Amino acid sequence: MLTKKVLFIVAHKGYQPTEYAVPKKLLEDAGFSVITASDALGDACATDETTTSVDLRVSDVILAEYDGLFF
Repeated sequence: MLTKKVLFIVAHKGYQPTEYAVPKKLLEDAGFSVITASDALGDACATDETTTSVDLRVSDVILAEYDGLFF
């Protein structure tokens, strides 16, 4: 059985941590693989200064590889 993949796009600086963390956890708990994309690689920084690792630059995304898209 293949795991469904969801692309989650966040701002590299100033994203809302709750708007990222809560949906990401719900998606993962439902069995989805969540790939985080942003405009730059490295750690993205939230408004509360927490960080998350960026897996992929938006410019490198191939939408057909994902089952869902989350902003």
